[in-house]
Amino acid sequence: MNFQWMIEALGSREAFLVLAVALPTAMITVTVMLLVRAGFIGRRSSNYNH
Repeated sequence: MNFQWMIEALGSREAFLVLAVALPTAMITVTVMLLVRAGFIGRRSSNYNH
């Protein structure tokens, strides 16, 4: 991937860091938190042993 072109197209290095690094990281964090809260990740039910 040509990251220099992407940085220039976005306008600044800061915009690149926010859009290409921080935003995906935040979305993954929110997704994992929602999955944990819904019970799909983490705690197991006591009925699961059978």
